[in-house]
Amino acid sequence: MILKAPVKNHKKIKQELIELITKAPGKKYGELDKTDWELRNIKDKVYMGLILPGITEHTKKLLKILYGKHKKRVKATVADIWYQVYYEHSKHDWHTHGYTQFANVYYVDLPDKKYGTRFLNTEKIDVEEGCILTFPSWYLHCSPIIKSKKRKIVIAYNLDIENVC
Repeated sequence: MILKAPVKNHKKIKQELIELITKAPGKKYGELDKTDWELRNIKDKVYMGLILPGITEHTKKLLKILYGKHKKRVKATVADIWYQVYYEHSKHDWHTHGYTQFANVYYVDLPDKKYGTRFLNTEKIDVEEGCILTFPSWYLHCSPIIKSKKRKIVIAYNLDIENVC
């Protein structure tokens, strides 16, 4: 199950998000140009206030699809959140996300759809800037190498689901 949905206010918050991420603490990580992956405290993520409404709305859609009338019996929590900035020759190799149920990618700045997340043994998912892509955390996925001078920025986050019955 892969869910893709637009963030309603993306056009309004895009430029401010980019500015916050550009100024935010972060460093090179593997073949990523900049990320705040190692900054573990969610409260220190300066962009959270801007994207929380979009994440909340997206999570409500996800819970409705997964649990229908039982959606109020489950609790969804953002476990980790981080940004990733890619420039020419950047990529993120094949990986999964452990100890969580769902991985999510919010495409803040996507120069070309061909730079969207790829999945092993799954047909290509057509993503666009301004959408959140949600998928089971154990799906093997990657971000392809950027072969352009244009920048790509995503905000990734893990979502934990807990039955509170």
